[in-house]
Amino acid sequence: MGSSGRRLLAAFVGLSCALLLGTLAAADERLTIGFLDLELGSGAPEGVDRVARELHYQLAATGRFEVIDRGARDSLLQEQAFSLSDCADDDCSLEVGRLLSTKLMINGQLCRDGAVYVATIFAIDVERGTT
Repeated sequence: MGSSGRRLLAAFVGLSCALLLGTLAAADERLTIGFLDLELGSGAPEGVDRVARELHYQLAATGRFEVIDRGARDSLLQEQAFSLSDCADDDCSLEVGRLLSTKLMINGQLCRDGAVYVATIFAIDVERGTT
């Protein structure tokens, strides 16, 4: 995937998620959300961090979310002696969300199916444990 394709994918994923998640927050409420790194599935190109950064940016730009920065996330988790290296399931997402005091945790996967790139993004409600 060329750089223009990655930019287009990142913008699409970010805008789509911002619109969908924007419906979760009342107009006068700001939800605190955190991100896990997107998993790279089969055929996904290296360097797709742009998708996660765009998603982060688009959600923050709505003004409805307080988005915990990746550096702050890593620092807080390091203080708690928590490692993200094997954090791939919902239980781990919930644990990270509780440690970060977030309402939602965002995770997902980016993979390639033939000529099509597929992004699967989940928002997990930390209090309820549901997606």
